[in-house]
Amino acid sequence: MLLGAALLLVVVKGSGLTFSPNDRIPPSDFLSIILTALAVMLTAVTVFLGALALIGWATFEARVKQSAESFLENRFSENDPRYIALVEELKRDSLKGTRQTYDEENTSKFSEEAE
Repeated sequence: MLLGAALLLVVVKGSGLTFSPNDRIPPSDFLSIILTALAVMLTAVTVFLGALALIGWATFEARVKQSAESFLENRFSENDPRYIALVEELKRDSLKGTRQTYDEENTSKFSEEAE
């Protein structure tokens, strides 16, 4: 806003134009013109910020997707010893027909027996 005022001052001084009040425009109409111009400027700024938000969200979403894919590829690759151990445990359990159970496995956190 200050930049616009400074630019107006430079243009007025450089062009030699003089601004004088116009008595033909009532103050209420002048105020309406000023407020309408302000509303148009705010609308333009809002649209600009909305476009930036969409671009920012698309960039954020792409980075999150890339990071998640990279994590999952690394976590569930044959180079990760935890993944190999999990696969081996599942193979053993499926061959035995049993699997390891845990005490809290079938207990709801909302049941009466829960602490």
